[in-house]
This record gives sequence, structure tokens and C-alpha cells, in this order.
Amino acid sequence: FNKTKQSLRMHTFYTTKPEQTHSWHSFDINSSHKSDTAPVRSDTDFRPVFFQLSAVSNARGSCYLEWGGNKILCSVFGPRESTLRRDEFSIKGRLVCEVSLCPFSSLHSSNKRRQLSLDTERLSSLLVSSLESSVCIDKYPKSQIEVCLLIIQTESWSLPTAAVLSATLALIDARIEMWDMTVGCSCLIRSENSVKMDPTWDEVEEGEYLGLLSIFYQPSLNVVSGVECEGELTQLQLIKGMDSCIEGCLQLHKYVETKLKEIILKSREKK
Repeated sequence: FNKTKQSLRMHTFYTTKPEQTHSWHSFDINSSHKSDTAPVRSDTDFRPVFFQLSAVSNARGSCYLEWGGNKILCSVFGPRESTLRRDEFSIKGRLVCEVSLCPFSSLHSSNKRRQLSLDTERLSSLLVSSLESSVCIDKYPKSQIEVCLLIIQTESWSLPTAAVLSATLALIDARIEMWDMTVGCSCLIRSENSVKMDPTWDEVEEGEYLGLLSIFYQPSLNVVSGVECEGELTQLQLIKGMDSCIEGCLQLHKYVETKLKEIILKSREKK
């Protein structure tokens, strides 16, 4: 990042498997119906998520997250004095998001990596619009909260949903006051009756679909804070995709909330 040097402590992430590291927190949303004889994911299954809070020592809050082919390090700084000019002054606080890509971040061709580098501004604005309504901005007058994302590895299409989740967890780790937790879910729409949740890059590259849809949702407030759609969809297909994504967001929210409660209980036991 530009303003603050960060110690990533990468040995924590890669020299030990996630399930063997006490500071890692992982969950498999499909654990309740997972079978050893059926390793192939069904259309409603999610890929496992791994995350570690407080991964950056000199940030107020941070989160390292792995979801599918995405590896993201998010840091939160502030509240700090707003950098707005006097003619742009606002009594309300504001949320600032900055996205950076590692040169080796793309799992695919260099053309895709160049395309991703051009989309960092779009991803930054998407994060602001998706997260801003969940943060109690009025509690931080004349200040700004800085959310900095470093994309270590990406699968392109599923990047926004993973980025929103990592930013939400970093804000929680920073103890920023929030109205709700923002989670995201993506799906691949094949027909009105066929939707594939949390698609991989290979599944998208097969091209056998009508559209791709991502929803950013705040379950407690019942608010859709962001939508991304690609393809030509009918009204019924779009409704089916949105319903499936919202249901996925509710599942994701439930499991993240459970893991966060476990973290809080463990920290209290140590004290």
C-alpha cells in the first residue's frame, strides 16, 4: 500500500495447512450434506472459505481470505482526518477503498491480468457502494475510513464477492461500527430452472450459460446493496438468479456469524 508498510507474515499462511493453524478460521457451507462418495460439487454447493483476522500487524483491522481461486489481503486504517479539499468538505464521514493487484495475481493469461488491472477502479467503486450503507458513517464526522485490498490471486469473475467478504471481515476486525454485515454471492444461470452457485473459472469458460449474476446483500436489514450482471436474461431468469443468490448470502452470513462468535468466545476465554 502507498501510505503504510505492512508486514504480511506470509509464513503463517503457507507453511502450515489451514486446518492445522489455530489462527485460521475455515468453514464448509456444504458440510451438513457432504458425502465422501460424491466429491463433485452440486449446483447448490459452495467452495470452502478460509480466513484469518488481524493478519497485518500495523493496521487497525485486517483479514486474509481464501475463497476458491481468490486470495485477498484486506487492511483497514482510520478513522483518519478527511483528505477532502475545503470546497468538498462534508460533516459526514466517508468510506475510501483502494484495490491493488499483484503482478502474478491472475491464474490465467496476461490479457486477462491486464483487463483486471483496468477494472480495479470499478472494483473500488463497487466496494464503496456495497459497503457504505452497512457502515455507521455518521458516527465518524469529518473523517474517512480507508479500506485497502491487495489481490494476491484471483479467478476474475468471483473476485468481487470474495473482496466484499474480506472487506467486511476487516471492518469487523477494526471494530468499525456497522449496521449489518455485507456478504456477496455469485451464480451462473443456465436456464429458468438451472442455476449454478459459486461457479469456478472453468465452469464459466465452458460458456454453457445465459448469464452471470452477483448479489451483495445485508441480511439483517434485508437490503440488496449491489448487483453485477453479465448476459441477456429474461425477467424470470433474473428473478430466479437473484432468489438463489440471496439464499446463498443468507447461508454465508449464517456461517460467518457463527465463526465470528466462536472467535469472540475464544478470545474471552484467553483473558
